[in-house]
This record gives sequence, structure tokens and C-alpha cells, in this order.
Amino acid sequence: MKRKDGLTCTGTSKQTKERCGNPPIPGCKVCKFHGGKAPQVEAAAHRRLLTELVGPALTEMRDILNDDKTPAAVKLGAIKDILDRTGFKPVTQIQVMPTEEQLLGWIAEFDES
Repeated sequence: MKRKDGLTCTGTSKQTKERCGNPPIPGCKVCKFHGGKAPQVEAAAHRRLLTELVGPALTEMRDILNDDKTPAAVKLGAIKDILDRTGFKPVTQIQVMPTEEQLLGWIAEFDES
């Protein structure tokens, strides 16, 4: 399967000494047969893809926020996404209170002991 960008694996055949014609895994320079499936290579490729996508995504969000034609609800959604993903997410805390029956049961158990 050929890639749209025409990139091919940079690995070479040990037998023919010719360059491999397989497509590299996304974010990498080699195919799965030339080391592209190694865990450390997959992890580096994943980090590389994320790094390449962050800049354009932030630029697009900035453009959405600065565009006067963008509805306020869309701008608010973009602002929430940016804040949530940069550590400014509101704290979610659930406090569980015992019922009156549970309290009375605990008191009774305590009195018996």
C-alpha cells in the first residue's frame, strides 16, 4: 500500500542491498519489517506525531477565538478545551455524607462495645 506523500522505508535489503519499497509507519522512517514495530520506535513515532500536530491545532484554535464570525458558544468551547488540557480544569469533588440511619447505627454499635 503506497502512501499519499510517496515516502518509503529507509531500510535496505540484506540480500539485494536495495532500498525497501514499503511505506514507513506513521511518524517514522522505517516500515514494520525494518524496526518500525519496536516499542521504543512506536513510542517515538507517537511523540513525533503529537508534536507535529500541536502547533497547527493551537494556531487553528487561536484563529477560531479571534474570528468575529465565530459564535460565542464555539469560542467558549475552545476556551474550555484549552484550559482543561493545560491543567486549569475545575476540581471535581464528591462528598458522601452518611444518612441519619447510618449514623444512628454506628452510634449504637459504638455504645454496645
